[in-house]
Amino acid sequence: MLIGKVSVENNLIFAPLSGITDSPTRIIARCFGAGLVFSEMISCEGLIRHHKKTEELLYFTPEERPIAFQIFGFNPENMADAAFIAYEKGADIIDLNFGCPVKKIIKSKSGSYLLQFPEKIAKIIACVRRKINIPLTIKIRAGWDLEHVNACDIAKIAQDEGADAVIIHPRTQTQMFRGISDWEIIRKVKNTIQQIPVIGNGDILTPQDASRMFNETGCDAVMIGRGALGNPWIFKNIEHFIKTGEILNPPAIEEKIKMALHHMESEVQYKGEKRGVRESYKVLFWYLKGLPDAVSVRQKIIKHDNFNEIKNILEKYMEDGVKNE
Repeated sequence: MLIGKVSVENNLIFAPLSGITDSPTRIIARCFGAGLVFSEMISCEGLIRHHKKTEELLYFTPEERPIAFQIFGFNPENMADAAFIAYEKGADIIDLNFGCPVKKIIKSKSGSYLLQFPEKIAKIIACVRRKINIPLTIKIRAGWDLEHVNACDIAKIAQDEGADAVIIHPRTQTQMFRGISDWEIIRKVKNTIQQIPVIGNGDILTPQDASRMFNETGCDAVMIGRGALGNPWIFKNIEHFIKTGEILNPPAIEEKIKMALHHMESEVQYKGEKRGVRESYKVLFWYLKGLPDAVSVRQKIIKHDNFNEIKNILEKYMEDGVKNE
């Protein structure tokens, strides 16, 4: 698949997730078959003011390519300047976030707040398009609320202003992440714009979900977020299912725990032991979800802040699991 001039090896994309899609997590997603990965959401104001923590979000390694950096903001000129900074840091694609529904972002008049103001979105896209010469995408929601579903109008604006793809999560801002996303909106967006790819996002938790989204909407690619947390196998599983119609067996306990330890160790190497361990609790809990006696193991883990101690707990759990299989 092509997004602008960037070649993506397949049509499976790892979604941008704030506080989650850091470099180690993206590397794992790429290794398991994601064709394109996204950064966490990055504040344009933080970038242009050179805030250290914001600039850290631009870190990536060559094995993550192609990589898209997602930025959010309200001021068109500042968004353009921030996009140029990300471009200079080596981004393959710039993505503009018009879809984040959380209160903090809405309060800053960014994210899905802007869906209420299509003319402002048009100005931001045009301003950024003039500033960079790499592919530009946008991520949107269905609209502000069910009375103001305007995803098709926003998608048309994006295409007209020079965007290279549109990513659509078919819930409204007011729905947040509640209920079931309306994939029919993705189909309508795909039928509205014909010149650039449409990427569907929302409620893809299994290979069957991904296949159904392709079939029902005609989208060019699917974006997986929550379904990949603690389950990077989902990318290979989707590809296999679409090619063969077969469902692969889920990974064994040993395989899941080994991957959890690898992920945690990567976080520690990237962020240092104290921060890496602290931020890895959620990572480990993703991998443990659904495994036998997971609650007890989690309770043991949170009592420790040392990588080797946690490693010993998980290795003991893994050994016991293998014996009982």
